[in-house]
Amino acid sequence: MVGATIAPSGAPVTPRNLLFMSEATELRMDALSGQTVIVAAGRAARPHTVPPDAPEDPARVAECPFCAGHETMTPPELARTGAGEPGSPGWRVRVFPNLYPIVSSHEVVVLSPDHTRSFARLDVTQTVEVMTVLRDRVARQLAAGNPYAVAFVNHRRAAGASIAHPHAQVVALDFAPPEAIAEHRRWLDAHLDLLYLDLADARARDRVLVDREDGGAASSVAFDLAGDTGVHHCDFACLAFDRIAEDDRHDAGFACSLGGRFE
Repeated sequence: MVGATIAPSGAPVTPRNLLFMSEATELRMDALSGQTVIVAAGRAARPHTVPPDAPEDPARVAECPFCAGHETMTPPELARTGAGEPGSPGWRVRVFPNLYPIVSSHEVVVLSPDHTRSFARLDVTQTVEVMTVLRDRVARQLAAGNPYAVAFVNHRRAAGASIAHPHAQVVALDFAPPEAIAEHRRWLDAHLDLLYLDLADARARDRVLVDREDGGAASSVAFDLAGDTGVHHCDFACLAFDRIAEDDRHDAGFACSLGGRFE
């Protein structure tokens, strides 16, 4: 199936091939460290619209598959907030399968119809809505029997984004990674809050990005990837997925404070 649409300017938009890439994905494990790595070579074929340094080409913006009015350029949507029928404009947050999946359960969550509104630029209401959608999509994957699911926002090229329009992703695995199992076991065995210990260490080293009474965010000296940031919250599950609702702005405010530091 090939999708075609018309840009808001009236100019035709280049169709995208909506035949999903092969689901063949290789799981590799380092026998000595126990580290697992997923290799999805087919993702190398995905288009890149994120400019390395220079401003984005207006022609690319006009053909962005994530913008409102270009719904036929993506796989059929799975969920949305806002008005309109599936596959039509009117949405505020939109979810659909990733055209170039890492694994078979891989979703794209477009944060807003605005091509330039990153997570850092969402207001409190928008932040609540986005995080609620992420929470619900992760919960849906877990309810489907997947033992592990994660939501993440990779913004700009340095974070691995290939499409400039701000979006998040939800990935679910049919196994729990050994690293996640080990982290959970350490948490249970510690009988204390390891996240707050890490935050206290970051404060001592002047590596805190956001510091509030109810928590903070910091760049840890022990992270293995440049730019990794840990979020420490008095109720992290609430901040991430558990209790965010339209009448609860407290945690969204924390998320907005964090997001603003990364723009």
